[in-house]
Amino acid sequence: MKLLKTLLILCLFTAAANAQFVTNSKRVADVYFQNKEYYAAAEYYKRSLQLSSADSAGFVVPYGFANKIKQDNPKKEDYEYSVFQLAESLRLYKNFTDAEKWYALAKEFKDPKYVLATFWYAESLRANQKFDEAIAAFNQFSGKYKLNDAYVTKTKSEIASCQFALFELRYPRLFKLTKLQNDINQKGSNYTPVIKDSKFYFTSSRPVGDAGKKQVLTDQNNAKVSKKKVHI
Repeated sequence: MKLLKTLLILCLFTAAANAQFVTNSKRVADVYFQNKEYYAAAEYYKRSLQLSSADSAGFVVPYGFANKIKQDNPKKEDYEYSVFQLAESLRLYKNFTDAEKWYALAKEFKDPKYVLATFWYAESLRANQKFDEAIAAFNQFSGKYKLNDAYVTKTKSEIASCQFALFELRYPRLFKLTKLQNDINQKGSNYTPVIKDSKFYFTSSRPVGDAGKKQVLTDQNNAKVSKKKVHI
């Protein structure tokens, strides 16, 4: 009987070790991010920054948030990591409007590992059609980025793209592009649009159907998140 109990306890410990289901918001966000679930990752990075719905609608930077990231703040390293990762998540599911604001914070970080924040801040400005500001930000990135790699070449290309856009704006074309005025943009990422036979198709990561079905996501450290699909 004693041997049986010992074996049962060992089995339980083994199962617990293999599962590694994460509960910390930042670790959950990391699992989603590594699985390219960028909307969910952004939500959990926001939670790791302790932003309640009352503090920030959507992913807007709440007033005075930058004061939390000070040199003497014991949580400074965690704050900086989550701010940068939140900006990355927003950019990667094409929410450049909110990504711009979080990159604006991240580009001021002194840690060299966040040096690309200035580049992505500039790209977000360009995506938001703030071309003059984007050119200034790309030039700022060029001044601080010392490596001679693809980002240097891409920066030159991005500046030329912004200059071309400014030239085009001076001579507007005779057509106008507008966003669809319905509920097509719901939770999740929407991308790869195509029109075929007068029908509009697109790919989306929004949660639909399969109510109650669970999916387990893992990261490189075998940490796991149980993702439950819900119908919207």
